[in-house]
Amino acid sequence: MINFKPGQNRQQTYSQAVNNTNTSDLKDSKYTFKYLLHSLTGKRPEFLTNFIYEANPEISKTIEILFDILYSTFTSLLTSFTELMFTKLNYKHIFSSHSNILLYTISNRINIALNLARLHLHLNYTYKTINYRKFAKDLNITPIRMQLHYNFLIDQTDKPLIIIKNDHKFNIYIDINIPQTYFLNTYRIPSLKKCNHSFEK
Repeated sequence: MINFKPGQNRQQTYSQAVNNTNTSDLKDSKYTFKYLLHSLTGKRPEFLTNFIYEANPEISKTIEILFDILYSTFTSLLTSFTELMFTKLNYKHIFSSHSNILLYTISNRINIALNLARLHLHLNYTYKTINYRKFAKDLNITPIRMQLHYNFLIDQTDKPLIIIKNDHKFNIYIDINIPQTYFLNTYRIPSLKKCNHSFEK
């Protein structure tokens, strides 16, 4: 869903559903959920066809699956997915976590969550207006803040002078390996010269 029309859909907010499903209406309603779902189904994604074949082993994989079957299966899967997300899981935590949503701008991350919420309502035939400001405030998506963790090593000859590592939670770990003799002989910060004795301990 997020990769549909790269570069555009993350900022696009989709309007309410079109009740009529004929082709001319779909062409005139490019940014409706009906159009979006038809377009995604038309790409015949591999996960969808594999799901149908696995659920119906009696069907030969040489037989092309009809569009109507693909569409109904796809919408059923999305309905179950959004129903689970917004009624059973902590969707606020999911959307605010940097581990779950790619690193778009905050406004685009909110639009992703908003579009999925609107899709959930659309699939359940209960579409209604969502208060953007209240929805964004409840999500409470905050900027990424790195945390630096320093560790000082002394005379570890088998290790480089500086080792920098990080994890998926944006913690940065910095190991500084200090050659003690060289450091004491070349320490040249006048304002801290009186502290030299502490390095000799």
